[in-house]
Amino acid sequence: MEAMDKKLLEVKEEAKENNEVMERKLSEAKRDMEEIIANKVKEGIQAYVDSLGINIDANLTLEQVPDNPFEDCQQPFSLVPGVHTRKSGNWPDPSVLEVS
Repeated sequence: MEAMDKKLLEVKEEAKENNEVMERKLSEAKRDMEEIIANKVKEGIQAYVDSLGINIDANLTLEQVPDNPFEDCQQPFSLVPGVHTRKSGNWPDPSVLEVS
């Protein structure tokens, strides 16, 4: 009976060690996959940005970035090109609208 208990204890220890080894290998594989995925995402984003013809300089410092990048815009904002809502006086007066 003691021989069986000893053998059972050995099998349990071996299973525990195998489980720890397997968990360690799975953890390493997960880290490797996360790194591979992160690199692929970076490559995909870079390819997309390149396809748009945008050049992003990663070495820009805060002083090189303008405070207001929209200051150089020369055109006034308009939802529809050629329509200036400030000049249009054709809007009905809401106080005189009839309700049917």
